[in-house]
Amino acid sequence: MPGRDLARALAAWLAPAPCSGWQSLPDSVTVATGTAPDGRRVHVVHNWSWQPATAQAPVDLTDALDGGLVPAGTPVRLGAWDVRVLAAAPEAAAEER
Repeated sequence: MPGRDLARALAAWLAPAPCSGWQSLPDSVTVATGTAPDGRRVHVVHNWSWQPATAQAPVDLTDALDGGLVPAGTPVRLGAWDVRVLAAAPEAAAEER
């Protein structure tokens, strides 16, 4: 299991924050962002801590597991060591780039 600093540096190298749209993340939260074959931006949001954390959705997103909508500006709550996979609508993906 990588340490928090290594995980943060690795995530920043793989998906720099300016291109993902996520801002003001808590120290324990990292976001890896990629592009799905259909052009949607997919965000893997991970809390690397035993303490719950909250991040703010940068654009309208859909939860990949339950299909729930996460409007832009909504808090994304993460439990201890929690992971959320969120996808942007195709039109929101264009705004992120």
